[in-house]
Amino acid sequence: MRGSHGKWSLGDPNGDGFNDCILVSDGGKRFVVSKQLVIRRLPAWVPLIESHTDGSRLYYTIRTTISTEVLDDITNFLQNNCAVPNDWLRLELLLDEADKWKLKAIEDAVLTRFAYDVTQENCIAVWKSCKDHSSIHTNKVFHYLLYVLNEAIKHKRNLDFYQIKVDDLMEILTSDFLNVRSEVEVWHMIKTWILAGRKVRQKYVRNLLQAVRFVHLNYKECRAIVNDELVKREISDEHQIVFEICTKRRIPRDIIIACFGWHGKQPSSAIEAFDVFTYTWRESACMEIGHKVAYHACVVIGTKMYIAGGYDGDTFFNDFHCYDAERMKWLEMAPMHNARCYVAGCELNGKVFVCGGSNGHERLKSAEIYDAEKNQWTQLRDMHFARSDAAACTMNGRVYVVGGFSGEFVLQSVEMYIPDSDLWIEIATMNTPRSGLACVVDGDSIVIAGGFDGSARLSSVERLRSCSSYTMILPSMPSARKLIGPISECVNTVILFTWSVDMLRVLPAVFFNSMVTGGAKSQHLTLHAVPRRLWCCEHGQIPRELFRMVKMDVEESYGRNKATVVEREAT
Repeated sequence: MRGSHGKWSLGDPNGDGFNDCILVSDGGKRFVVSKQLVIRRLPAWVPLIESHTDGSRLYYTIRTTISTEVLDDITNFLQNNCAVPNDWLRLELLLDEADKWKLKAIEDAVLTRFAYDVTQENCIAVWKSCKDHSSIHTNKVFHYLLYVLNEAIKHKRNLDFYQIKVDDLMEILTSDFLNVRSEVEVWHMIKTWILAGRKVRQKYVRNLLQAVRFVHLNYKECRAIVNDELVKREISDEHQIVFEICTKRRIPRDIIIACFGWHGKQPSSAIEAFDVFTYTWRESACMEIGHKVAYHACVVIGTKMYIAGGYDGDTFFNDFHCYDAERMKWLEMAPMHNARCYVAGCELNGKVFVCGGSNGHERLKSAEIYDAEKNQWTQLRDMHFARSDAAACTMNGRVYVVGGFSGEFVLQSVEMYIPDSDLWIEIATMNTPRSGLACVVDGDSIVIAGGFDGSARLSSVERLRSCSSYTMILPSMPSARKLIGPISECVNTVILFTWSVDMLRVLPAVFFNSMVTGGAKSQHLTLHAVPRRLWCCEHGQIPRELFRMVKMDVEESYGRNKATVVEREAT
């Protein structure tokens, strides 16, 4: 029991004997706990225990310099294992006291909350807290920081960057996992930091330049850095600049895995990794399986990739396979209730959701969901329309199924599934009927692209906002596309990675649609790209086990030539 000064009581059992010890905050607020609890969980406070008698009763007090709010949090956590507070400042104060008094359990709980709530704005502060307290979350937070920091600095979203110490900055800039499109951006980060305190930071130019991997810049880019006022002021002789501390390329954080699909006139079992920064493909033989399939659904949840249904030229499958990236192994899971090709799928609350498609006889309106813990499929309420070649995505805990082909005509309706009530609602109509389209969630809206309207391939793009019953037109893609693969999202950029059919040709291509400018441009692939169904890893959250699996292939394609300066030409 706990109460204010003069209104406390002793002798209430709480599983640790009797509440016979009073904790006093710096403001005089009293909290009653068990002395045995203090001895067991607060050994650093044992020397502070004072003994008192009240008649025949013996009780104890511990006077602290801790604020009432923080002592309340400590008492709550120790007695009831209650969650730590949500207030960020209060969490920092609690962490300081937990560190001072060696309350490891509270310290871990606070750092876990910090890691859970990490954002572009606070990632440096969270990383520093985790690092200073040797948290198990340090590496995870650091990799998140490396992914988002460049964009956060460009848009002035992280004020902690301007106060970061030079050693911490160097640790960030020298990491192979720093997410930059060019080493020029590394120089821009250095320059931004120096200009925030030029008088005291100018002297660090020489050392920080060692983080720039000049070997991957062209001559013009190198000259621009060497001739910068900050560099010339500190280094009069450019030959004193150390150009080759590290020459290997940084590891890409956005990797798209293309799996199975058509190759020539037959389905394929091949799997390839595509690096969006170098525009190169690399086969990942260690992921391959003998299963050949096309027109399947591909859903990623955590470190597992699920392949649902599909068609091999003869058979329509209800098969369901899982690639476990931690075990680096393919597993055959419980089959779906219905055979499905041209099927739409997505993740819903940690489960695999599939709907529509064709079983070889008719288009389907059925839907089902897979629970990995039970290895079991559950049939859901049917959609309003039978749909194959539709697209599906999840926004705000609800599934949106867009377009498709009914077997007679191309659809332009959008249906929403509400899982709590197992209910489908037709919520919107697109400007254009579409089958073989792609869709992706962007904030509170869905971007819909490409497809086939029944007579022509489409290059048009639409946006459906949440709670809207109509779509708005966005800038078109450079080429008309049907049978488009999924869309993935990177920092400030939506990547429409597609294999598609344009008349009689299969066209592999990648489109980058800038959310800032609204424009789109095509980056043509210089290597042969096998059309595949795609596994897109969003926001750089590529499972580390998967990354380790394809890392060898990707690094091999980069090469390790320390003497070669790579000229990168715009397509």
